[in-house]
Amino acid sequence: EAVRDMVISFIMAGRDTTSAAMTWLFWLLTENDDVGRKILEEVDPLISLGLGFEELKEMSYTKACLCEAMRLYPPVSWDSKHAANNDVLPDGTRVKKGDKVTYFP
Repeated sequence: EAVRDMVISFIMAGRDTTSAAMTWLFWLLTENDDVGRKILEEVDPLISLGLGFEELKEMSYTKACLCEAMRLYPPVSWDSKHAANNDVLPDGTRVKKGDKVTYFP
């Protein structure tokens, strides 16, 4: 039951964050016609190839646009985790087992 609940949680969270990221991307594209045209120029020659994984990897401009949209409007504005063990963060901050660490991606 716990595993089932976790899987459902992952699926729902993935759906929501993807939806939020795409919503912001499309809104930004409505505000920047030239960017939308450049994405179409990148996608058009690839459509006849079927847009498989290899073709998607070639869409560097489109990927950059999506990354910029997520930088400006992150689908997850913050997250918290509990430390499983004692640790030290990259800036030297010591974290004890059980500490709650909140971060802003």
